[in-house]
Amino acid sequence: MGFPDRALVYKQLALPRLGSSHHVSWRITETATGAAVHSEQVVVVRPAGVTELFGAGSDPEEATSFIRRELHAKVRLVLDGAKEYVEARH
Repeated sequence: MGFPDRALVYKQLALPRLGSSHHVSWRITETATGAAVHSEQVVVVRPAGVTELFGAGSDPEEATSFIRRELHAKVRLVLDGAKEYVEARH
C-alpha cells in the first residue's frame, strides 16, 4: 500500500521456510539536502524453519543474525536502485 510522498507498506505473501510473517514499512521524509528513508521490518520466525535450515538444537540467535544480514542486503539493493533511478532523472 502506498502513501504518496510519505510511505510504502507491504506484507510479503510468499515466505521462505524460515518465516511465518514478514511486514515492511518504508517512511520517506524530506531533509535539507533531499530525502531520508527509514525502513522497518517485522519478521516472525518459524521454530520449525530454524530447525530445517540450521539443524536440530541450533541457536535461534543464529537464525536472527542470518535474517538481519539478508534483509539488510536486500534493503541496501532497493535503496541504491531507487537512488540511481531518481538521480538519473534530475
